[in-house]
Amino acid sequence: MKIALAQINSFVGDIENNSNLIIKRAKEASKKGAELFITPELSICGYPPEDLVLREDFLGACSKALKKIAKALPSIKVIVGHPLKKGSKIYNAASLLFNGKIQGTYFKQTLPNYGVFDENRYFEPGEKEFIFTHKSLKIGLLICEDAWSISPSKLLNKKSVDGIIVINASPYEIEKSDTRIKVISKLAKETKSTVIYLNAIGGQDELIFDGGSFVVNKEAKLLHQSSFFKEEMAIIDIFSKTTIKNNSHKTLYSKEAHLYEALKLALKDYVVKNNFKNLFIGLSGGIDSALVLALANDTFDKKNITAVMMPSEF
Repeated sequence: MKIALAQINSFVGDIENNSNLIIKRAKEASKKGAELFITPELSICGYPPEDLVLREDFLGACSKALKKIAKALPSIKVIVGHPLKKGSKIYNAASLLFNGKIQGTYFKQTLPNYGVFDENRYFEPGEKEFIFTHKSLKIGLLICEDAWSISPSKLLNKKSVDGIIVINASPYEIEKSDTRIKVISKLAKETKSTVIYLNAIGGQDELIFDGGSFVVNKEAKLLHQSSFFKEEMAIIDIFSKTTIKNNSHKTLYSKEAHLYEALKLALKDYVVKNNFKNLFIGLSGGIDSALVLALANDTFDKKNITAVMMPSEF
C-alpha cells in the first residue's frame, strides 16, 4: 500500500489556497502510484484557527472546501484534517474522501488544554473510533493528542488494526522529535501495528511546526523520517514485505542547528504570511540584533534586507 505523507504548510484562514494545495499535491501523489494521501491536522484551515472556528462563514467555507477536494480527487483515498460543526457542536475532525464523496469522519477525542493549547474552548471531544479498510488492511485514525494522553487501544475500542495513521499539528520544542518517536513507538508496540505519524510544517503566531514526519513498524523500528522545517511529500510502500526504498532518518547535527532552523522558519513565515516585502533591521551592536540579522541573511535575499546601526553604548 503506497501512502503519500503530505507534510504541507497551511496558512491559517486561507481555506481556498490550502485546499488547492491539497488537490495539487494529491494529484501529484496519484500519478506516482500513491493509493492513500494524508494531510496534517486541520490542514484545510491551518492550525491553530482559534476564534475563527466560532464563525459560521468560516466553518461553512471549510465544509465547502472539503466537498471540493472530494470531487477533485475521485480516484485516490484522501485523509484531510478540518473543523466540522455538527448540530451545535464543533469538532476537530479528519475525513476519509474517496469516489468523490466523504466516506467517513473521525472526531478528535483528546483535546489538549495546556501550554499553548486551548482546544476545549472551541471543540467538543469525539466519542467513537474510526477504522477503515483498504485491500483487507484495517487502518485506524487518530489526531495528535489522541496518541499521547489515553491508551490508543482504548481509543480504538481494543480492535485489532494493521496500521494507525496519526495526523498532527505538533509544535516544535528542543528535542521534541525524539519524544515523539518514543511515544509513537510505544503506540506501535501496544497495538502491534505500523504507525504513520504525519506532522505539519510552518510558523503561525507563536508556534513553529517542524515536520519530521515518520513511520515506525510494530516492532518500533523507525522505517522513514521526513525532513525537518520544509514542505515535503514522501510516498512510502508501508505494508510491503520488502524494506522501504526511501528509508531515511533525517537529523540535524546538534540541538543548536535544529533551533537555528526553527528560528529561520519562524522568521520566514512571519514575513511571508503577513505579505511583507522587505526587512528593516535596527542594529544596536549587541548580540540579539546581530543574531536577527544573521537569521534574516540566511533566510531571505540580501536585496530585501536593510540594516541600520543605531546609537548605543556598544
